[in-house]
Amino acid sequence: NKRSAADVISASPIRSEKRPLFYAGDGQSSKYEYGDYGYTPASPERATPNNATLISPDYKHTIKSRSSTDLGNLAVSFGTYFNDPIHGSIEIHPLCVRIINTRQFQRLDHLKQLGVSYLVYRGATHTRFSHSVGVAYLAEKVVKNLRDHQPELNITPKDLLCVTVAGLCHDLGHGPFSHIFDGMFIKRMHPNGITLPDKSVKKWRHEDGSVAMFKHLLEANHINLSDFGLDEADRIFIEEIISGVEEKDRIGRPAEKFYLYDIVNNTRSGLDVDKIDYFLRDMFFTNSMGSSQISFDRFIQMGRVFKAEPIEDSSPASSAVKHPPTITSSSPQQLPAVLSGSDMSPFPMFGQHAKNSKTLPKQKIVRKITLPDHEVVEKKPRDYAYMICYPDKLVLEAVDVFGTRFRMHQNVYTHKTVKKFEFMICDVLELADPYIRIAGSCTAYRPDGQYRMSECILDPCALANLNDHVIELIKHHPEPGLQKAKELIQRMESRDLYLCIGKTIYTKDNSLIEPLSESDIRNALVSIANSASVAAKVTYQLPQKTHCIEDSSDDAVTVVDDNQMDDEVIIHSQDTVFADAHYGYNNEVSREAAPTSEGVLLTVDDIIVEKMHTHYGLKDKNPVDRMRFYSKTTHPLHTVGRRVDKSYYASRSPGAFEELAVRVFCRSPVGSVQSRLARDAFLIWCESVQSLPGPPLAFEDENME
Repeated sequence: NKRSAADVISASPIRSEKRPLFYAGDGQSSKYEYGDYGYTPASPERATPNNATLISPDYKHTIKSRSSTDLGNLAVSFGTYFNDPIHGSIEIHPLCVRIINTRQFQRLDHLKQLGVSYLVYRGATHTRFSHSVGVAYLAEKVVKNLRDHQPELNITPKDLLCVTVAGLCHDLGHGPFSHIFDGMFIKRMHPNGITLPDKSVKKWRHEDGSVAMFKHLLEANHINLSDFGLDEADRIFIEEIISGVEEKDRIGRPAEKFYLYDIVNNTRSGLDVDKIDYFLRDMFFTNSMGSSQISFDRFIQMGRVFKAEPIEDSSPASSAVKHPPTITSSSPQQLPAVLSGSDMSPFPMFGQHAKNSKTLPKQKIVRKITLPDHEVVEKKPRDYAYMICYPDKLVLEAVDVFGTRFRMHQNVYTHKTVKKFEFMICDVLELADPYIRIAGSCTAYRPDGQYRMSECILDPCALANLNDHVIELIKHHPEPGLQKAKELIQRMESRDLYLCIGKTIYTKDNSLIEPLSESDIRNALVSIANSASVAAKVTYQLPQKTHCIEDSSDDAVTVVDDNQMDDEVIIHSQDTVFADAHYGYNNEVSREAAPTSEGVLLTVDDIIVEKMHTHYGLKDKNPVDRMRFYSKTTHPLHTVGRRVDKSYYASRSPGAFEELAVRVFCRSPVGSVQSRLARDAFLIWCESVQSLPGPPLAFEDENME
């Protein structure tokens, strides 16, 4: 039987799962569809027969249909799907399809997710494109889960679509080789910040570039968000999620919906769908974690929104507390709470079930906790902010998640050979910057519309034309000034890489290293290397080609031939240093030891100093401390997200949540005097700044990667 469009609406359920959409009528009447995003105009991918014009009474616009399956008076159409290697089949919203099918977004298919890591982990060829689609899928999945399990949150279809689009577009502003361009090249070319056309100076982040590119994408491709039911406030909301704006500056959504900001870019605990996707994707394509893959599905499926205890040093909006917690005790020592009764959480901080307080109004509930030999504690209601909280049983998995982040940074992201390639790529971009021009918009800053690579961040149109293929452009460009850049590219192709001289680990309380900048350390190493004693040692006391194992306790030296060498040679020392192999060479390299006309053997351009800061996600803080957990035994109306004390996962938690280190690289090739000078200077410098004895000192084979 034929029914009108109004009949279809009245018969539609409140929510729908993923399913084909059915359109009733003769193919000529006005039609619109119901789905997870509410009543939306039927898109070109969800079309009706006969190329009919689809008119939405909700959004007052028309679009042309393209394809469908005609079953007489019933038309069945399906959405657009991507087959993702991590998440399987992904259905894409029509607005996301419009965004994906633009040259600005397609550019992400030419930006490798891990930059040059594929030169070490050969399977790591995945791109920002697939990662962005995966983040959009996970963001949509989280919002749907919250909406379906907590209808009282009043999550609207617009909220769902905005978070999904933000997840899709959060990486639009990345440059070539991802963080090499953003975190190394731009900082090197603009150490004091970017000078904007209005002469103001600003520190640039790739999130800023993503917001600018998102605006450019919509304008250049004539994508009107109002066609999909979104207004100006929704556009601001999307941009705020991408940018990671502070809570006090948020205007896209009211405070009771601030938890939506944490889904894509979580500035509170650091656990968000962006990290979940790149953990899964990077571990899969690098195969670096072996069988220790972690399932993140439980965090997505079991996350719930509750009022939660404020997080220390968070923004004022999230930490406003009308009634600070107070504990009254007859003893100065405050002991942990002890619960009684059958309905209690496995973690004492969650308290008893509120069943004994059912007769009290919600705002009048007083939770009583009994302390042994102490008075009764009364905790008054608090004006907490809403946060995404997790079941208390997931606390150990949360520890493993952040531990995975730390290990991925150690094993993959800061792998010493990966860093060698990164520094070489950065040097290539710096050498080529004066000669390469990228087409962009004609502006007052660049009337001719031709931008240097370091200037592309000022113009999203120019940045849209810049991707990983710039290396091939440099390699085959006829400009004579690019010769040095081409030579570096040839070194990379023949795997004649920079040398990792060494690495020393230090703690934050080391006042001799912590205040120093990378340039300070580099200058100190050059000064030591050019001292008379070190220069004489390298120039005139060149040992034979042997591997030496030294013991600082008794000055013993053991000579080991090549067949006895393992991957690492342990040298007991008071320093924590991991350096390339301690090679000696015969006098054939002594000709390279001649000082320059200024009497300098090593210059600041010969070495690279990297101050490393590897952590669990929040520098020296425990990220699990900033997550909030709930007890499943507590009534939902009275549930409060709380912090789990570290004593309950102490066996899985590290003693420190960050590792500070100084690592030194040399641009000169293997066996050069500069590399030996840099190595000896680094060892001397380590002895002078390390006050505490450390683990054994290891030398690695220069030829090993």
